[in-house]
Parts: sequence; C-alpha cells; structure tokens
Amino acid sequence: QLYMAFKNKDQYDTILKIGPWLAIANIGNALWIWFWLHEQIGISVIIMLVILFSLIQIILRTDMERWDAPLKVIALVWWPICLYSGWIAVATIANISAWLSSMNWLVLFSEIQWTIIMISIAAILNIIMVYKRSMREFAMVGIWSLVAIAVRHWNEIEIIQWFAIFWAVVLLIVVMVHGYKNRASNPFQKEVSSKI
Repeated sequence: QLYMAFKNKDQYDTILKIGPWLAIANIGNALWIWFWLHEQIGISVIIMLVILFSLIQIILRTDMERWDAPLKVIALVWWPICLYSGWIAVATIANISAWLSSMNWLVLFSEIQWTIIMISIAAILNIIMVYKRSMREFAMVGIWSLVAIAVRHWNEIEIIQWFAIFWAVVLLIVVMVHGYKNRASNPFQKEVSSKI
C-alpha cells in the first residue's frame, strides 16, 4: 500500500478499498492471539469470523482475480491477500472445531466424524474459491493444511489421515487443471510474451 500510495497516485482508490478492511483484519489477528492464549475460545471464534469477513470484503471490493491486472497488482496485492484469506479460512474451521470440542459438543456425530465433516467443508470451500474466483493460491494453503492434518494423525487415526490426503490430492488436481485451462491469463506468461 505504501508503494502504491507514493509511486502511483492513481491507486488511492484501491488503497481506500483495501486499507480499512486490512487494518480491521490485522487488529483482529492481534486480538485473536490474546484471546486464544487466554483460552477464551468462543470469543476467538467471533474474532476469527471478523478477520475472515474483512478479507472477503477486500476480495469483493477489489474484484480480485476477475480482471486483467498488471503483474505488480497480482504479486503485491492479490497473492498476499489470497494466501492470507486461505490461511484464515482454514484457521476459522480449525477454531470452530476446537470450540465445539471444548464444549464436548458431539451432537449426532463422534469427534472423528466431525473432523471428517470439517475437512470436507474446508476442501469444498477451496474448490469453490478456485472455480468461482480463480484463487488457486487460496487453495494451495488448503492443500498445505490438509497435508499437515494427515501428518499430525499419521499412524494414529488412519481414517483422518487418509481422508485428509484424499482431499489434498483432489485439491491439487483441481488447482493444476484450473491453472492449465487458464494458462493464457498467467501473468508470467503475459510478461514474457510482451517482451518478445
């Protein structure tokens, strides 16, 4: 944002679209750490939802991944926000799971079944973000988190381990297929083509 403010005065509108919401997300992060460390998990869930809402506002207000932006905008604005929002989406689901677990809320399903449901929700959310908003970077965070879940439960709870691996592979295939189909809009390819 500093780069855009001082180098290109035409970017003030973009800064105004991003700035307040990014500030709210970052303040939310600081608050979340405090409440999480003090084991006030219910409040931390609310704060996490505020962070996620703020990042969604940035995505919508900048019309992210829906127009032919220059490489600087893609690299300095879109990719960081995609990665940040992907991480917060995963963390929100994990935070809600921790909150439900802390209340021993095992209505209808066991803890393992709830974990599988949450993993599936996370994977489906990532697939939607790829196909609706072309946010493959968002889904790459999802792949990383699913692999982390699999490693965490390796040889302990095998059904969670293999379920997480299954969805990680599905997401990787989705990202690769989407990237291949949309290779003409790849910013690096356009940059190279413009110099030839």
